[in-house]
Amino acid sequence: MVYLLLLLSFLIHIITFIIIRQWKVKQNEWMDLERKVKKEVKSLEDTLSLYLVEIKEENQTFVEELKKIPYDQHDVPETIDENGHEIRKRNKNPNKEDHSLHHNKEEYYPPAPSVTDEMVEPSKQARILHLFQEGYQVSDIAKKLDTGKTEIELILKFHKKNDK
Repeated sequence: MVYLLLLLSFLIHIITFIIIRQWKVKQNEWMDLERKVKKEVKSLEDTLSLYLVEIKEENQTFVEELKKIPYDQHDVPETIDENGHEIRKRNKNPNKEDHSLHHNKEEYYPPAPSVTDEMVEPSKQARILHLFQEGYQVSDIAKKLDTGKTEIELILKFHKKNDK
C-alpha cells in the first residue's frame, strides 16, 4: 500500500511540475510580447518626434520668410465694425487730404511669383526614400545625407509599415 501511495505522489508531483513549466512558458511568451510592443511604441515615438522636429524647422523658416515681407501700415484699417467693414478716423484738419481713401481706388494685383518661389526642396524623408529606392544601403544614405543610421532605419521602417 505504501508503494502505491508513493507512486501516486510521484505522479502528482510530475504533473504539477509539467503544469508549472507550461505556466512559465506562457508567462515568457507574454513578457516577450510586452517587450515587442514597448519596442514598437518607442520606434513610433522616435519617428513622430522626428516629424515634429521637421515640422518645427519648417515653421521657423516660414516665420522667418514672413518677417522678411514688408509691412505697409497704410493698408491696415484703424478699426472694424460688427459687419467687418473698415472704419477710418476722419482728419482733424479738413485742409489735408486723406490719401488712404484714394489708395483703395486702385485695383490690387498680387506680385507675380518668381522662379525661385516655385522651386521645392524635397524633405529629408523623401530624399531617404528616393536613395533607398535607387539601391543605396542604409550606411551610404547616412553618409550622403549626413544623418544617423538609426534615423534612416526608423524612417524606412515607418514607410514600410505605411505601405502595407
